[in-house]
Order: sequence, then structure tokens, then C-alpha cells
Amino acid sequence: MPVPQVTGTLTLRNATTSAVLDTSSIPNGSWMLISAMSSSTGTSLTPPATWTVLAPAETTGMRRNFLFGKIKDASDGSSVTIAQSSTNTVAYALMWGTG
Repeated sequence: MPVPQVTGTLTLRNATTSAVLDTSSIPNGSWMLISAMSSSTGTSLTPPATWTVLAPAETTGMRRNFLFGKIKDASDGSSVTIAQSSTNTVAYALMWGTG
């Protein structure tokens, strides 16, 4: 069984109502994880339809944490867009790898 390996990361700090993450360099068949932390417990994120919510949103103090995942396939575009319910600052991290 192959050992999972992180081969790339991308971060983005966003304060609008959507975040666009570049996935163009991620090869098909790779796993992708998006971890996001909002500066407000009132913010919610909507992942794209083909992404899976890996854990329910968690509230930590005045922040909210989100975790989404997906295996990249040929039908995926070169970017992924996540809708935010508000313009509160959200820090995104996109991690990907193989195995």
C-alpha cells in the first residue's frame, strides 16, 4: 500500500464572498484537501458540488473551521471556487498529494 504523501500546498487569504483556488498543476488521481478558517463564527462556506465535507464545521472561540476533500479527475477544471456567506476574512489552505 502506498504511503500518503503531501506533494504541494497553496494558501489564500480571502475577504470576499468567494474564493478561487488554482488546481491546474494538480495531477488527476491526486487527493485534495481544503482546510479553511473563518474569522467569524457567523461565516459559512459552501464547497463545490463534487467536493465532500470531511468534518462538520467546528467553532473554536470566535473562529470557524472547515474541511473538504476530493480526488481530482479529468472533468475537474483548473480551479475550484468556494462560496462564502459573508465578506469576513477566511484563510484557505489547499493541500494535495498521492497515495
